[in-house]
Amino acid sequence: MYLDAEDISITPTLLIRRLWEPGTTRLLRRLVHPGQRVLEVGANIGWYTLQSAERVGPRGHVRAFEPNPRTFDVLHDNIWINGFHDRVIMDSHALSRTSGEAILRIPGNYNAGSHLRSPDDDGLLWMNQKGKEVKVQTSTLDEALSDNLHYDVLKIDVEGFEPEVFAGGKEFFAANPDLRMIMEFTPVVHGKELLDWFRGHGYKLHTINRLGRTRPTHDDAELMAHTVIDLFITG
Repeated sequence: MYLDAEDISITPTLLIRRLWEPGTTRLLRRLVHPGQRVLEVGANIGWYTLQSAERVGPRGHVRAFEPNPRTFDVLHDNIWINGFHDRVIMDSHALSRTSGEAILRIPGNYNAGSHLRSPDDDGLLWMNQKGKEVKVQTSTLDEALSDNLHYDVLKIDVEGFEPEVFAGGKEFFAANPDLRMIMEFTPVVHGKELLDWFRGHGYKLHTINRLGRTRPTHDDAELMAHTVIDLFITG
């Protein structure tokens, strides 16, 4: 697997531990089965993309979105070097509630922190270190997936921009009532509004531990007390 030599987040972890986010990785590998369709929004260099591509096999499909140009190049190389170009489609659009253009903020050498949120967002102060901004093309989920809206698993990590992505996917969610989702929930960024959105749309929330085991939770106050927590969401 290719890594970004300038990155100080994912690269050191994979070099030392050879594993990224063990609980989420273990759960994803259990969820995904041969022949399934997996959607990844915020694919980064492709750790989860590769896990999904291996699991779905040659009859399955993975769609991976990554708008950071430098990171997208590493993702592209990882897909090809592993021979998964037959089952993975890579897309450099940033997903949002509307199509057009947006500014992607890339915080220094922290590869896992690129985001479309405002630099004045208090919840992202830790990511607003000196970096750069690039103009990217945006699309909605519904438009980007108009050829086939049906997916079995959604893995999303877009640094707090998830509500904007969901807002552009009304047809997508309607087409996938049994969709299973994995996402990182950060209370100070997402707020309780996102939990209310899930509950209001009939989704059930589960926490994920380091072994990849899940536990149902109905206590939003418990979730809001965390700094960050991984969630498994089912219809």
